[in-house]
Amino acid sequence: MSRARMTSPDPIDLAGRILEKVAELHAAGKKDAAAALRVEMTRDDPALFALVYLRRHLTDTETQRVTLSEVHLAWAEIARQWASSEPRRDAIIAPRSMGKSTWFFLALPMWAAAHGHARFVAAFANSAGQAQAHLMTFKRELDGNRLLREDYPGLTRPMMRRGRPLADSQDMYIAEGRFAFVARGADTGNLGLKIDDTRPDLIVCDDLEPGEGSYSAYQAEQRLTTLLDDILPLNFRANVAIVGTTVMSGSIIDQFRKYHDEQEAAAVRNLDCGSSHVETVAL
Repeated sequence: MSRARMTSPDPIDLAGRILEKVAELHAAGKKDAAAALRVEMTRDDPALFALVYLRRHLTDTETQRVTLSEVHLAWAEIARQWASSEPRRDAIIAPRSMGKSTWFFLALPMWAAAHGHARFVAAFANSAGQAQAHLMTFKRELDGNRLLREDYPGLTRPMMRRGRPLADSQDMYIAEGRFAFVARGADTGNLGLKIDDTRPDLIVCDDLEPGEGSYSAYQAEQRLTTLLDDILPLNFRANVAIVGTTVMSGSIIDQFRKYHDEQEAAAVRNLDCGSSHVETVAL
Protein backbone atom coordinates (compact mmCIF):
# COMPACT_ATOMS: atom_id res chain seq x y z
CA MET A 1 0.00 0.00 0.00
CA SER A 2 3.02 2.26 -0.25
CA ARG A 3 3.20 4.89 -2.99
CA ALA A 4 4.53 3.39 -6.23
CA ARG A 5 6.67 5.21 -8.73
CA MET A 6 5.12 6.17 -12.06
CA THR A 7 5.44 3.58 -14.79
CA SER A 8 6.95 6.15 -17.17
CA PRO A 9 7.50 9.96 -17.01
CA ASP A 10 4.45 10.77 -19.13
CA PRO A 11 2.74 7.56 -20.31
CA ILE A 12 -0.10 9.32 -22.14
CA ASP A 13 2.35 11.39 -24.17
CA LEU A 14 4.57 8.37 -24.81
CA ALA A 15 1.60 6.28 -25.97
CA GLY A 16 0.56 9.09 -28.31
CA ARG A 17 4.02 9.21 -29.83
CA ILE A 18 4.08 5.44 -30.27
CA LEU A 19 0.73 5.50 -32.05
CA GLU A 20 1.95 8.31 -34.30
CA LYS A 21 5.06 6.28 -35.20
CA VAL A 22 2.90 3.20 -35.79
CA ALA A 23 0.73 5.21 -38.18
CA GLU A 24 3.84 6.34 -40.07
CA LEU A 25 5.07 2.75 -40.37
CA HIS A 26 1.66 1.59 -41.61
CA ALA A 27 1.61 4.40 -44.18
CA ALA A 28 5.04 3.23 -45.38
CA GLY A 29 3.74 -0.33 -45.74
CA LYS A 30 5.76 -1.58 -42.77
CA LYS A 31 2.98 -3.38 -40.91
CA ASP A 32 5.30 -5.91 -39.26
CA ALA A 33 7.58 -3.15 -37.97
CA ALA A 34 4.58 -1.35 -36.51
CA ALA A 35 3.46 -4.48 -34.66
CA ALA A 36 6.99 -5.14 -33.40
CA LEU A 37 7.22 -1.58 -32.04
CA ARG A 38 3.93 -1.88 -30.14
CA VAL A 39 4.91 -5.23 -28.64
CA GLU A 40 8.42 -4.20 -27.63
CA MET A 41 7.40 -0.87 -26.09
CA THR A 42 4.62 -2.40 -23.96
CA ARG A 43 6.36 -5.62 -22.88
CA ASP A 44 7.41 -4.28 -19.47
CA ASP A 45 4.89 -1.46 -19.09
CA PRO A 46 1.27 -2.33 -18.20
CA ALA A 47 0.09 1.29 -18.25
CA LEU A 48 1.55 1.86 -21.69
CA PHE A 49 -0.05 -1.38 -22.88
CA ALA A 50 -3.45 -0.15 -21.69
CA LEU A 51 -2.96 3.21 -23.39
CA VAL A 52 -1.92 1.65 -26.70
CA TYR A 53 -4.30 -1.32 -26.93
CA LEU A 54 -7.24 -0.48 -24.66
CA ARG A 55 -7.37 3.29 -25.06
CA ARG A 56 -11.14 3.51 -25.38
CA HIS A 57 -11.55 2.06 -21.88
CA LEU A 58 -9.48 4.95 -20.49
CA THR A 59 -11.28 7.66 -22.46
CA ASP A 60 -13.80 9.91 -20.72
CA THR A 61 -17.09 9.53 -22.58
CA GLU A 62 -18.00 13.21 -22.11
CA THR A 63 -14.71 14.95 -22.84
CA GLN A 64 -13.23 12.24 -25.09
CA ARG A 65 -9.95 12.76 -23.26
CA VAL A 66 -7.78 9.90 -22.03
CA THR A 67 -7.69 9.92 -18.23
CA LEU A 68 -5.01 8.33 -16.10
CA SER A 69 -4.48 9.04 -12.42
CA GLU A 70 -1.58 8.36 -10.09
CA VAL A 71 -3.47 5.45 -8.55
CA HIS A 72 -3.78 3.76 -11.95
CA LEU A 73 -0.03 4.09 -12.40
CA ALA A 74 0.45 2.58 -8.94
CA TRP A 75 -1.73 -0.38 -9.93
CA ALA A 76 0.28 -0.79 -13.14
CA GLU A 77 3.46 -0.84 -11.06
CA ILE A 78 2.02 -3.66 -8.96
CA ALA A 79 1.23 -5.63 -12.12
CA ARG A 80 4.69 -5.00 -13.55
CA GLN A 81 6.08 -7.06 -10.69
CA TRP A 82 3.96 -10.07 -11.68
CA ALA A 83 6.68 -10.66 -14.29
CA SER A 84 9.28 -11.34 -11.59
CA SER A 85 10.05 -14.81 -10.28
CA GLU A 86 8.96 -13.91 -6.75
CA PRO A 87 5.14 -13.92 -6.35
CA ARG A 88 3.43 -11.10 -4.50
CA ARG A 89 0.08 -10.60 -2.82
CA ASP A 90 -1.61 -7.22 -2.71
CA ALA A 91 -4.84 -5.89 -1.26
CA ILE A 92 -6.06 -2.78 -3.08
CA ILE A 93 -8.74 -0.69 -1.39
CA ALA A 94 -10.44 2.00 -3.45
CA PRO A 95 -13.86 3.66 -3.68
CA ARG A 96 -16.27 2.80 -6.45
CA SER A 97 -15.92 4.38 -9.90
CA MET A 98 -12.12 4.35 -9.69
CA GLY A 99 -11.77 1.86 -12.56
CA LYS A 100 -10.81 -1.14 -10.41
CA SER A 101 -12.56 -3.68 -12.64
CA THR A 102 -11.27 -2.07 -15.85
CA TRP A 103 -7.72 -2.40 -14.62
CA PHE A 104 -7.75 -5.66 -12.64
CA PHE A 105 -10.21 -7.68 -14.73
CA LEU A 106 -9.20 -6.34 -18.15
CA ALA A 107 -6.11 -4.19 -18.71
CA LEU A 108 -3.64 -5.77 -16.30
CA PRO A 109 -4.52 -9.44 -16.95
CA MET A 110 -4.57 -8.68 -20.70
CA TRP A 111 -1.06 -7.22 -20.50
CA ALA A 112 0.17 -10.19 -18.47
CA ALA A 113 -1.41 -12.67 -20.89
CA ALA A 114 -0.20 -10.90 -24.04
CA HIS A 115 3.42 -10.85 -22.90
CA GLY A 116 3.52 -14.26 -21.23
CA HIS A 117 3.73 -12.93 -17.67
CA ALA A 118 0.65 -15.00 -16.75
CA ARG A 119 -0.42 -18.32 -18.21
CA PHE A 120 -3.56 -18.98 -16.18
CA VAL A 121 -5.75 -16.29 -14.61
CA ALA A 122 -8.38 -17.28 -12.07
CA ALA A 123 -10.69 -14.32 -11.41
CA PHE A 124 -13.34 -14.18 -8.71
CA ALA A 125 -16.18 -11.81 -7.86
CA ASN A 126 -19.03 -11.86 -5.38
CA SER A 127 -21.27 -13.70 -7.84
CA ALA A 128 -20.65 -15.88 -10.87
CA GLY A 129 -22.64 -13.43 -13.01
CA GLN A 130 -20.34 -10.54 -12.09
CA ALA A 131 -17.21 -12.55 -12.88
CA GLN A 132 -18.65 -13.81 -16.16
CA ALA A 133 -19.59 -10.28 -17.24
CA HIS A 134 -15.97 -9.22 -16.75
CA LEU A 135 -14.73 -12.22 -18.75
CA MET A 136 -17.18 -11.28 -21.51
CA THR A 137 -15.58 -7.81 -21.68
CA PHE A 138 -12.15 -9.44 -21.86
CA LYS A 139 -13.24 -11.79 -24.66
CA ARG A 140 -14.96 -8.97 -26.54
CA GLU A 141 -11.57 -7.25 -26.81
CA LEU A 142 -9.97 -10.47 -28.02
CA ASP A 143 -12.65 -10.78 -30.70
CA GLY A 144 -12.87 -7.18 -31.90
CA ASN A 145 -9.66 -5.34 -31.01
CA ARG A 146 -7.73 -5.06 -34.27
CA LEU A 147 -4.37 -4.25 -32.69
CA LEU A 148 -4.58 -7.15 -30.24
CA ARG A 149 -5.52 -9.53 -33.05
CA GLU A 150 -2.62 -8.34 -35.21
CA ASP A 151 0.02 -8.47 -32.48
CA TYR A 152 -1.05 -11.42 -30.30
CA PRO A 153 -2.83 -14.02 -32.49
CA GLY A 154 -1.98 -16.80 -30.06
CA LEU A 155 -3.96 -14.98 -27.40
CA THR A 156 -6.92 -13.78 -29.44
CA ARG A 157 -7.66 -17.09 -31.18
CA PRO A 158 -9.27 -19.82 -29.06
CA MET A 159 -7.72 -23.25 -28.86
CA MET A 160 -9.57 -25.58 -31.19
CA ARG A 161 -10.32 -29.28 -30.93
CA ARG A 162 -12.08 -31.15 -33.73
CA GLY A 163 -13.07 -27.89 -35.35
CA ARG A 164 -14.60 -26.37 -32.21
CA PRO A 165 -13.23 -24.10 -29.46
CA LEU A 166 -11.90 -26.21 -26.61
CA ALA A 167 -13.10 -23.73 -24.00
CA ASP A 168 -14.80 -20.49 -25.03
CA SER A 169 -17.72 -20.22 -22.65
CA GLN A 170 -19.24 -17.85 -20.10
CA ASP A 171 -16.75 -18.78 -17.40
CA MET A 172 -13.68 -20.06 -19.26
CA TYR A 173 -11.45 -19.16 -22.18
CA ILE A 174 -8.42 -21.09 -23.42
CA ALA A 175 -6.34 -19.46 -26.13
CA GLU A 176 -4.49 -21.09 -28.97
CA GLY A 177 -1.26 -20.14 -27.20
CA ARG A 178 -2.48 -22.06 -24.10
CA PHE A 179 -3.31 -19.01 -21.98
CA ALA A 180 -6.40 -19.65 -19.83
CA PHE A 181 -8.84 -17.33 -18.05
CA VAL A 182 -11.43 -18.73 -15.65
CA ALA A 183 -14.10 -16.50 -14.05
CA ARG A 184 -16.00 -17.75 -11.01
CA GLY A 185 -18.23 -16.59 -8.21
CA ALA A 186 -16.64 -16.67 -4.78
CA ASP A 187 -18.83 -19.52 -3.59
CA THR A 188 -18.61 -21.60 -6.76
CA GLY A 189 -16.81 -24.89 -6.20
CA ASN A 190 -13.18 -23.93 -6.74
CA LEU A 191 -11.23 -26.64 -4.95
CA GLY A 192 -8.40 -28.00 -7.06
CA LEU A 193 -9.10 -25.68 -10.00
CA LYS A 194 -6.57 -26.52 -12.72
CA ILE A 195 -6.31 -27.23 -16.43
CA ASP A 196 -4.41 -30.43 -17.09
CA ASP A 197 -1.52 -30.02 -14.62
CA THR A 198 -1.52 -26.21 -14.70
CA ARG A 199 -2.70 -24.21 -11.72
CA PRO A 200 -3.51 -20.48 -11.76
CA ASP A 201 -0.43 -18.26 -11.62
CA LEU A 202 -2.50 -15.07 -11.24
CA ILE A 203 -5.48 -14.89 -8.88
CA VAL A 204 -7.66 -11.76 -9.00
CA CYS A 205 -10.49 -11.11 -6.56
CA ASP A 206 -12.54 -8.02 -7.40
CA ASP A 207 -15.49 -6.93 -5.23
CA LEU A 208 -15.56 -10.28 -3.49
CA GLU A 209 -18.15 -9.01 -1.00
CA PRO A 210 -21.75 -7.83 -1.57
CA GLY A 211 -23.17 -4.54 -0.34
CA GLU A 212 -23.80 -4.01 3.35
CA GLY A 213 -27.55 -4.40 2.91
CA SER A 214 -27.16 -8.08 2.07
CA TYR A 215 -24.07 -8.83 4.17
CA SER A 216 -23.52 -9.69 7.81
CA ALA A 217 -20.57 -10.33 10.13
CA TYR A 218 -21.29 -14.07 9.91
CA GLN A 219 -21.31 -13.96 6.10
CA ALA A 220 -18.07 -11.98 6.10
CA GLU A 221 -16.46 -14.69 8.20
CA GLN A 222 -17.73 -17.37 5.80
CA ARG A 223 -16.43 -15.44 2.80
CA LEU A 224 -13.04 -15.02 4.47
CA THR A 225 -12.94 -18.78 5.05
CA THR A 226 -13.65 -19.31 1.35
CA LEU A 227 -10.80 -16.96 0.44
CA LEU A 228 -8.31 -18.58 2.81
CA ASP A 229 -9.32 -22.23 2.40
CA ASP A 230 -10.48 -22.46 -1.22
CA ILE A 231 -9.20 -19.59 -3.37
CA LEU A 232 -5.68 -18.78 -2.16
CA PRO A 233 -4.63 -22.47 -1.90
CA LEU A 234 -5.28 -22.86 -5.65
CA ASN A 235 -1.59 -21.99 -5.95
CA PHE A 236 0.50 -20.62 -3.10
CA ARG A 237 3.07 -19.43 -5.67
CA ALA A 238 0.55 -17.39 -7.65
CA ASN A 239 0.49 -13.61 -7.80
CA VAL A 240 -2.63 -12.39 -5.99
CA ALA A 241 -4.55 -9.11 -6.23
CA ILE A 242 -7.55 -8.65 -3.92
CA VAL A 243 -9.40 -5.51 -4.94
CA GLY A 244 -12.42 -4.00 -3.27
CA THR A 245 -14.32 -1.32 -1.41
CA THR A 246 -15.06 -1.33 2.31
CA VAL A 247 -18.72 -2.31 2.49
CA MET A 248 -19.03 -2.47 6.28
CA SER A 249 -16.99 -2.54 9.45
CA GLY A 250 -15.40 -5.97 9.86
CA SER A 251 -15.65 -6.90 6.18
CA ILE A 252 -12.65 -8.59 4.56
CA ILE A 253 -11.49 -5.35 2.95
CA ASP A 254 -11.97 -3.52 6.25
CA GLN A 255 -9.80 -6.13 7.97
CA PHE A 256 -7.07 -5.47 5.39
CA ARG A 257 -7.34 -1.74 6.13
CA LYS A 258 -7.05 -2.29 9.88
CA TYR A 259 -4.06 -4.60 9.39
CA HIS A 260 -2.33 -1.99 7.24
CA ASP A 261 -3.04 0.79 9.74
CA GLU A 262 -1.68 -1.34 12.60
CA GLN A 263 1.50 -2.15 10.69
CA GLU A 264 1.97 1.51 9.77
CA ALA A 265 1.50 2.54 13.41
CA ALA A 266 3.99 -0.14 14.52
CA ALA A 267 6.54 1.19 12.02
CA VAL A 268 6.09 4.71 13.38
CA ARG A 269 6.53 3.46 16.96
CA ASN A 270 9.65 1.61 15.89
CA LEU A 271 11.03 4.79 14.32
CA ASP A 272 10.21 6.77 17.46
CA CYS A 273 12.29 4.29 19.47
CA GLY A 274 15.37 5.21 17.46
CA SER A 275 15.39 2.49 14.82
CA SER A 276 17.12 3.42 11.58
CA HIS A 277 15.07 0.95 9.55
CA VAL A 278 11.34 1.04 8.86
CA GLU A 279 9.99 -1.97 7.02
CA THR A 280 7.04 -1.66 4.65
CA VAL A 281 4.68 -4.56 5.23
CA ALA A 282 2.91 -5.91 2.13
CA LEU A 283 -0.46 -7.58 2.57
